[in-house]
Amino acid sequence: MNNYDNIVDTLEVFNALTLNNIEEEPDPNENCLCGSGIKYKKCALKFRCKNNFNFYCKICDKYYDYFLEKGIRKHVLNRHRIKHYIKRDKIILYNEKDIGSNKYSRLRLKVLNNPKNLNDLCECGSGKKYKKCKLRFKCNDYKNNFKILRFKGQIKITKRNSGIEDPRIIFFNNKYYSICNGLDRNLMKNMYICDLVGNKLVKLWINNFDISNIKIQKNWTPYVYNNNLYFIYAFSKLTVLKLIDISTGECECVSGNPLKFNDEYSFFGGTPLIHWNTDCYIGFAHSRKPYRCVPLMYNPKKMEMIRVGNPITFSPPPNITREIYRNEYRKGDIQFPYDLYIKDETIILSIEFDDCCSGLLHLNYKKFINLFN
Repeated sequence: MNNYDNIVDTLEVFNALTLNNIEEEPDPNENCLCGSGIKYKKCALKFRCKNNFNFYCKICDKYYDYFLEKGIRKHVLNRHRIKHYIKRDKIILYNEKDIGSNKYSRLRLKVLNNPKNLNDLCECGSGKKYKKCKLRFKCNDYKNNFKILRFKGQIKITKRNSGIEDPRIIFFNNKYYSICNGLDRNLMKNMYICDLVGNKLVKLWINNFDISNIKIQKNWTPYVYNNNLYFIYAFSKLTVLKLIDISTGECECVSGNPLKFNDEYSFFGGTPLIHWNTDCYIGFAHSRKPYRCVPLMYNPKKMEMIRVGNPITFSPPPNITREIYRNEYRKGDIQFPYDLYIKDETIILSIEFDDCCSGLLHLNYKKFINLFN
């Protein structure tokens, strides 16, 4: 398996955790090793430090206090993962969850633009006009203005399957949507589309095939073509769905048969597909055993694969391995591609390393072109 570190210019790491081996207690007036920024003698988490506590946020060789939002530090220090961190021009989205928890499982959304009119609602989500909102200055600094999306009435949270999972961002009809999966009240895992600004979650379903007996739906690959939203349902026997009604989640299978899905196939959905040239979309699927990025090229007009490459690997950020629950297929080194962003000569491939660390790989434009050529 080829290593492609040579196409990476820079790497951003979110929620990278390092093991803190404490041989002796710090000086009472020194900062606590948990990363809270509070003196050890006053920190409420100091006793956890004594138990080789994991503290957070390492970008390469520098410690980086990114999670300034109130509550985030507590959740990370309590071993809750920040997953699938996605950055856009005006949006940041991530999934806060952990297996074994039935408390913290939600999407967090940040909109990175201030209103032009002072009478518009503040972007912090307080529901107040910008000119009267006490949090407006924090919005200016991009701090503390995350909006929490829970969907308690629609999504079931259990200790093994915690709420919303695997969010992908797609821009469609001049709006940002998230494509994600989650358990319904009957413990069936379904696909959903979420209007991020409108905070509306809608279950996706297929009108010409009955998939209600399929217990797990996930890894649908979204793409926009001719102002329509499509999903590649499966790569084994290429199956394509078209969104018919976004208000009800109705989809139609326009190619293939979703009932012939093969869970033993060599690769599955990963990033959304992005328009590359005339009739060519590109993206990354994921392989299993091991989990790796698989570059692919797709013709949306003919609804057929142009080419599928071999799995590729990148060097993971240092010191991120954590002891978390994994089934037998997910043990060891994991590199799961979940987002691809291309604008002008900016290319960002987002990979979840070891199920606990979001890495945003800023790729070299010319070398990336050579990869797909």
